[in-house]
Amino acid sequence: STLLRLRNEISGEMADAIQKLYFQSGLISYALKRLKSKKWYVVAKGIMELTQLHIKEVHDKIVLFVNHPKKEIRKEVQLYLVTLFHFDGLQFLEVLQTQLSEWDQIQLLEVLQRFDEQEIPDINPWLKSTNESVVAFALKLAKIYNQFEVKDTLIELLSHPQKKIRVDAIHVLSHLQVVEAKEILKMKFDKLSQEEQIEFFKLLENLCEPGDESFLLAHTTHQNFEIKLSALKILKSLAYEKFKSLRDFSRDADYVKIYEFLEYNEA
Repeated sequence: STLLRLRNEISGEMADAIQKLYFQSGLISYALKRLKSKKWYVVAKGIMELTQLHIKEVHDKIVLFVNHPKKEIRKEVQLYLVTLFHFDGLQFLEVLQTQLSEWDQIQLLEVLQRFDEQEIPDINPWLKSTNESVVAFALKLAKIYNQFEVKDTLIELLSHPQKKIRVDAIHVLSHLQVVEAKEILKMKFDKLSQEEQIEFFKLLENLCEPGDESFLLAHTTHQNFEIKLSALKILKSLAYEKFKSLRDFSRDADYVKIYEFLEYNEA
């Protein structure tokens, strides 16, 4: 307990001395014994201790638990790998067979963001994973770390069988301002789910051009309120004279409210 407390409070040579003492005193053997326990909470405690004392030498023993049936153990394994090996520790994603929960993803991102100037590995394999939770996590990495170089894989995800993945892919492509995605989505707009259509219009707000005017005009009377609002909002910023001519374009109550709101407010 004393070593753990000290290790959390200091760094540099003193921290190295604490790790050396941990090995020389034989205390590490207790943690390694815990890894062999049949009780999941004992195993989890052992991994947590090794993480807190930054014991990298047991990496090969810890990765054996990556797909352990107990989520508590899997969480400690993931935190061990990322805390000690940073982005290199994310290699476990390539063999992960279980779900990476939203909370797990948040915790891993929080740990990663403590480290500056880290070289981010190629995330393409994770974006192509058959494990949908790994793909979802990789999409978060692509956005946070502005991974424009994976744009081709992101475009492929627009055809992913899982709708949530497709919506998130559109969101990341919008953030990265990938113009190619706009034309692809525009051509198959009518086949998109409503969630994808709404996300696409958010992308258009970032990437609209004069050539999009006719497409926007065609959707100013869309049945969805958000899409209708977005189409008129973009038109106002893109072609104000055209927007002004649309005052009496539709007598739909929502259309009238949206138009009047945009007419007297900033787009």
